[in-house]
Amino acid sequence: MSKKALFTVLMSIFLAAATQSMCGQTAGKIVVNFSITVDASISPTANIACQASAEVSDGPVSAKNLIHETATVLATRSGSTASCTVDIPYSWNLVTATTDKVVLGYQITAPVEVPTGSVTSTLPARVSEQPRYAAIPVPVSGSTTTEDLTLTF
Repeated sequence: MSKKALFTVLMSIFLAAATQSMCGQTAGKIVVNFSITVDASISPTANIACQASAEVSDGPVSAKNLIHETATVLATRSGSTASCTVDIPYSWNLVTATTDKVVLGYQITAPVEVPTGSVTSTLPARVSEQPRYAAIPVPVSGSTTTEDLTLTF
């Protein structure tokens, strides 16, 4: 093996080890509280689902690591309002945590389920979605990040 080839191999091993040692685990929880005014022609008995998401695009351009977290819960309804809290626990190995952004999104849906044979009795259906409502810095490991959303549906 030539000195140049040996140097290339050793440099590749060094860079791989350096990259691995730069990765840091970031763990915590994102909590999204929904306060919803139901201002659509949705049946007062229809279930409403609340979904929250967090997305991170980590690492150098040549080797992006795309991370996507999603959680969904059933809302509690009272008259023309609904509320829910979605928890997204996470644990990410990030190379560029200090410059990464966490993109937050949500979706609310009703009705959540359509019983067999009763499609017309549960319609109209409604979906409201904003897949990129905020971009925040990666939270400090071990922390809980809380977002409060007030929406009309």
